[in-house]
Amino acid sequence: MPDNRTLHFITVSYAPDVDRCRRLCESLDKYRNTSHCRHTIICPQRDLKLFDSLTGSHRKIMSYQQVLPKGYNQMPLFSKWWLDPGFFPVRGWIMQQLVKIAAASHSDEEYVIFADSDLVFCRSITAECFEENGAIRLLAKSLQPQDKDHSLWQRLSERLLWLTPQREFPNYVGQLMSWSPDVVRAMLARIENNADKPWYKTLGRLLTFSEYTLYGNFAEHIYQGGVQHFLDDSPISLDLWSRDDVVRLKDQQLDLNQKMIAVLIQSNLRLNQREEGIALQHALHMLQQRIKD
Repeated sequence: MPDNRTLHFITVSYAPDVDRCRRLCESLDKYRNTSHCRHTIICPQRDLKLFDSLTGSHRKIMSYQQVLPKGYNQMPLFSKWWLDPGFFPVRGWIMQQLVKIAAASHSDEEYVIFADSDLVFCRSITAECFEENGAIRLLAKSLQPQDKDHSLWQRLSERLLWLTPQREFPNYVGQLMSWSPDVVRAMLARIENNADKPWYKTLGRLLTFSEYTLYGNFAEHIYQGGVQHFLDDSPISLDLWSRDDVVRLKDQQLDLNQKMIAVLIQSNLRLNQREEGIALQHALHMLQQRIKD
């Protein structure tokens, strides 16, 4: 990969997260490499005006409808539901995953990095965070007892990819995930060949799946092209997924590592603004102290 490659960040967001997305943008602007960074924010068409003020020289705002195949429409009275080109209902969470996959497949960069609205960067962002000897980082953590959904996502991915069931498998889900557009396009071609219909209909009509588990399995076990990945079992963000994590943060019981460059506070924790601000400042302070140590 050339030394002047551009880091292409993709954020899929919507109206309730616009303030968090603004906070993400401020932190990305503070710590990014100004010469080689792109940021694409993608939101539903009806939310574009809320995000327009975030547009900049390196940041573009797009709609779901611009990224996905034609024919997707948001249901007027049920904002979390969509209709696909065949008028089949699609859950909002599934739509976000379809948008991520479609956006990655359209990118002309070496790889893309997904940055959720809930993230706040706290350290310099460099290519070395996502690369190693020309290979792209692929998160593959050990499964934990609380990872209850991952077995289902794993088996679904194996079926979609026609992959031999794996007796043991990692957790491919995390933050700041890096994908190769070439690998994504090859993955979608395999899904379409196996299902004999467009990939977005196959995936969009599922009740659940994990885009990261799907990509992880394809990249690790099936892809045979020129893009290389390296497996990394260490997260590069401090993730607060639950209220228990917030308590463990206060008690200094969360695992930290020197690679961490961001903090995530899951938006559906229903913390009030003050609680979220305190948790964020505490997490940022702990990471800064870890860096000094």
